[in-house]
Amino acid sequence: MSKLNQRNTLRLEITFVVLLVLTFGQVIWWIYDQIQYTENVNSSLLSQYEIEAELLESQNASEPLSILDFPYLTDVNGEIMISADALANIEAERSSRINRYFWEGSFFIVVISLCILIIFKTISKDRALNRRQQNFIASISHELKTPLTSMRLAAETIGINNHDERSIRMVNRILSEGDRLLHLIENLLDANKLDEKKFQVQVSQFAINGLIEKVLNGLLLRAEESGIEIQTAINTDKAINNDPLIVSIILRNIIENGVKACEHSNQKLIRLIANRIDDGIVVEVIDSGIGIHKEEQENIFDKFYRVGDEKLRTTSGSGLGLYICRKLAKLTNISIEVSSKGINQGSTFKVLIRDIF
Repeated sequence: MSKLNQRNTLRLEITFVVLLVLTFGQVIWWIYDQIQYTENVNSSLLSQYEIEAELLESQNASEPLSILDFPYLTDVNGEIMISADALANIEAERSSRINRYFWEGSFFIVVISLCILIIFKTISKDRALNRRQQNFIASISHELKTPLTSMRLAAETIGINNHDERSIRMVNRILSEGDRLLHLIENLLDANKLDEKKFQVQVSQFAINGLIEKVLNGLLLRAEESGIEIQTAINTDKAINNDPLIVSIILRNIIENGVKACEHSNQKLIRLIANRIDDGIVVEVIDSGIGIHKEEQENIFDKFYRVGDEKLRTTSGSGLGLYICRKLAKLTNISIEVSSKGINQGSTFKVLIRDIF
C-alpha cells in the first residue's frame, strides 16, 4: 500500500476515533442534561405543590378552597402537605425517565460503536488488498520485463542476420511493439515507486537538445509506422540542472500521448519547440490530434483516467503516463500546463523545466 494511502487511512482512523470519542461525550452529556432537566421538573412540581399547600392553609373565608380540588395534597392533623402517594409517583416518574435515558444513550453508543468497528474492518481489508495489489504489480512487472527484454534481443539478432526487406520490416514491428510493452511496464513500475515514495531524484547538468533527441529516437519508429511527422525546433543548447531521467520520462510520456492522439486523427503532425527562459527551459509539445474537452483537461493527470467513453475508445493507453508526469513534476520543480480548443482541435502541453541547485 502506498505511503500516501497509508497516510489517508491513518487520517480516517484518527477521524473515526475522534468521532467515537465525541459521540461518547455527546451521549454522556445528553444523559446528564436530561437527568438535570428531570430533576428541575420534579423540583418545580414539588415547589408548586408546596405553594398550593400553603395557599390552602392561608385561604380567605370569602373564597374557600377544598382540599378535594388538590388530589396530591393531604391534611395531617390540620397541616396541609404533599401526600405520600404523590411523592411516590413523582419519584417513580423520575426513576423511569432516568432509566429510559440511560438505555437510549447506551443503545445509541452501541450502534455507533458497531458502525465504526465495521468501518475499521473495511479499511483494514482495503489496506491489505491495496498492499497485495502493489506487490502484485511490482512482481508481475518484473516478471514480464525479463522475457520481453530477451525477445527484443532475439529480434535484434534476427535483424542482424537477415537483410531482406520483409525480415527487416517484421523485426522493426517486433521491436516497436516490444518497446511499447516495455514502456507500459516501466510506467507501471514508475507509478508503483511514486505511490510508495521510492523514486529518488538525482540532479545533474545536461543539455536539453541531446535529451530530446534520445527521447525521440525511441518514438520515431512508431510515429513513422502511423504516418506521423514530428518537427523539432530546439532553440537552445544551454545546459540545465535537473534530473535527466525524470525529464526524459515526462517528455517521452507527453510526446507518446501526442502520437496516440494523432494516430486516430486526419492530421498527423507533432511540433516540439524548446526555448530558454530566465528560470529554465520551456518545452512545448503541440499535436494535431483528437484534442481534449475543456472539462477533462484537468482530469487527464489523474491515475488511470482516460479521455472519452471507454466503450467507444479507439486510442491505446493505460491512463498512467500523464499521472506519472504530474507526480514526477512535483518532485523536480517542473510545471506542466495543457490546453486544447476541443475535440479534433489538437492539444498543447507546455513543460517548464527549472534549474535545481
